[in-house]
Amino acid sequence: AKDNTTSTSLVNAFTEEMKNNKIVCSWPFVQCVSGHIAGLFLEGNNMESTLATELGLLSKLTSLHFENNDLNGIIPREIGNLNNLKYLWLYNNDLNGTIPREIGNLNNLDVLSLHANDLNGTI
Repeated sequence: AKDNTTSTSLVNAFTEEMKNNKIVCSWPFVQCVSGHIAGLFLEGNNMESTLATELGLLSKLTSLHFENNDLNGIIPREIGNLNNLKYLWLYNNDLNGTIPREIGNLNNLDVLSLHANDLNGTI
């Protein structure tokens, strides 16, 4: 059985940092440009958690790599607020529900990878 304490604590800590508008640029999986979070690279970390709605607050985010984890729950509609997002990699998780139509707002998106989840709907 997996120990999800570390991954849940990591996600909770990161979510708390985002809520408080603190910059976490020193974290090894975070890429920052001009003091703003531009990339999150947490692929293949066995994270067992949900996607935080606060991700939608990261207005400068261009890359979100959460593939090959154990993320569950829905993709929050707030993801559609990430107007600068170019890469959204969420494949091979346990995400479920309907793909939020707000993903259609991501006009700069070059790569959308959602396969190997239990998602339904159209974009």
